[in-house]
This record gives sequence, structure tokens and C-alpha cells, in this order.
Amino acid sequence: MSKKAVLVVSFGTIDIEVLKKSIESAENSFKVAFPEYDVHRAFTSQEVIKKLAEHSDLQVDGVGEALKKLAAAGYTEVHIQPLSIVSDKTYTHSKEYITSLIRSKEKEFKKMTVGRPLLLSLGLKGHPDDYHIAIEAMKTQLPELGSENAVVFMCNGSNQLEYATLQLKLADAGIKNAFVYTAEGYPTFEGVLRQLKEIKAREVVLIPFVLASSEHLLKYLAGDNVDSAKSRLEAAGYKVSVCRTGLGENPAIQAIYVQHLKDALLALEMRHGQRKGPAHA
Repeated sequence: MSKKAVLVVSFGTIDIEVLKKSIESAENSFKVAFPEYDVHRAFTSQEVIKKLAEHSDLQVDGVGEALKKLAAAGYTEVHIQPLSIVSDKTYTHSKEYITSLIRSKEKEFKKMTVGRPLLLSLGLKGHPDDYHIAIEAMKTQLPELGSENAVVFMCNGSNQLEYATLQLKLADAGIKNAFVYTAEGYPTFEGVLRQLKEIKAREVVLIPFVLASSEHLLKYLAGDNVDSAKSRLEAAGYKVSVCRTGLGENPAIQAIYVQHLKDALLALEMRHGQRKGPAHA
């Protein structure tokens, strides 16, 4: 019997508690969904891998090293699901690297594919609407929105069209008092401030739109420093509360990543002529 593995790839975190709640929890969902596969972990950040090894007994491989070990262990089928939010530079570089490995390791792995990130497909031409599905999954984390309260999502990254699209998709879903900004680009925090003023909001819930909500990120988002998002909102006169959980802790978000890998596996089967039907990878 051939040995099969799922490699779950994320940026990583050095916060052990957050790792367990978000990344490990997401990995466990793959173990349930793919009982015939062995589930393995890899991080894309070499800095996180190094710091984690220095400050704990956890040893995590990078993607290349993980694949080498799987090949050496006799695995012939390896499928990779990145826990990326969008197709940003990290995801794109990782997929390009993995694609090159797929081509160079054809003799070692008979089957290999990569799932898409959380937000990619727009719901056109028979493809699923990743945004609508993710928004539905996030509703369990949202407070009831009235005329005077709002939700602000902080996205990690810069100038990602996916986050501007997320803002439009939130409006399409009828969630009017929800706004999106990126840490280093567009949509901007200043734009969110203008929109909050326009709707005359009085209370704001800050939600990190990231996989793992680390202490470092929460300090940036809601620390006592004057330039944190929480401090700036309070200075503008808003009552502010903070959601401290990452998306990786949400079972409905975990299920989306699982489905994206299932889509990739179906697409692989169709390319090999094993099955007919819609593929969304």
C-alpha cells in the first residue's frame, strides 16, 4: 500500500499557545477529514523555525526539508494545503517553489498538488465564492451590528486586492457596518476612520483577520502605545473592544481549508482522467 501524506503549511508562530489553538487545531481538522493520510506540518518562515527551536523543544521543518523527509520515508503521494489567507507574496513564492519541487520530484512522488488560499475564487463561471463562504464562516465571531456599532478587520499585509474585494463582498452580504484595512497598505486605516465617522458609529470591535493571533500582533493591534489601532480609535472617541482569536481557531474556517484541498485533489483526478465533474482548484 502506498504511503500518503498531507502537508499543512503556514507562516508559523513562536507563541506555543497560539500555535496549539490555531495551527495545530487546523491541522487536526485535516486528520479527521483525511484519515487515510498522515498529516505533517511545515512553516514558511525560517526565522520562526529558528526562534521556535531556540525557545522550545518543538522542531518544525521548512517546506523543502519536510518534502525531503517525506520522500526519504517512502511517501509516494503528498498533497499540500497552505493556511494562507490570500494569494500574497508568501503564498505565491511558496506555490512557485512547491511547483518546481513537483516537477523535480516526479520520480519520488507519484501524486502531488497544492490547495488554494482562503480567499481566491470570486464565484464566477461555476466556481465557488470563497469570500461569501468565508464571511458566512466568520459570522460566529461577529457581534450583532446595529446602527451605532461596527466591526473593523485588521488584515496582515499590504496592497492586496483581495482585501479590497473582501470589503465589497461584506457589503454584498448585507454586513454594512464592517470595514477592512491592511497593516501596511490599502485599504487604509485612515479610510476606515472616515467610514466610521460617516455612519456615526460609537462602538467598534477590532478583529484580527489572520490565521494566528499572536501576542506580538495583538500588541500592534490593541496595545497601550498611542499608534495602535485601539488607541487611535479611542482617541477618535470610540468605545473599543478586541477579539483576540485568530481565524485558525474557527472550525468553520478550518473546514474551508479542508474543502480547498479536496477541490485540488478532485482537479488532480480530473487531469489524470480518473473522474468527471466540476473542479475548483
